[in-house]
Amino acid sequence: MATTAGHSPPLLRHPPYKEMIMAAVGALQRENKGRKAASRRAIANHLAAAHSGTLSTRHGALLSRNLASLTSSGLLLRVGYSYKLPPPLSRGNPVRGRGRRRGGGRGRGS
Repeated sequence: MATTAGHSPPLLRHPPYKEMIMAAVGALQRENKGRKAASRRAIANHLAAAHSGTLSTRHGALLSRNLASLTSSGLLLRVGYSYKLPPPLSRGNPVRGRGRRRGGGRGRGS
């Protein structure tokens, strides 16, 4: 990225928004066991409390854009106007087909 003399790109003093959002949703789900999803406002308040003073003035726009990106990529699920983490993939026995069908044809003696 080319910079002009005296201007440098701003240094981030917080993790990327995607990481902060995933951590915030996970923390909010653990805190509120009755509610499994977190609203946009709750996520924004959690980020503001956890990273006070380091968030951009465009925090609202960045949050909305990253929530949409995480939802479209499947890393977050949208439930109504709230967001939650998808259930973990189980690593148990693989799901198998129904197997071979036996019987049901013509009898041998007929």
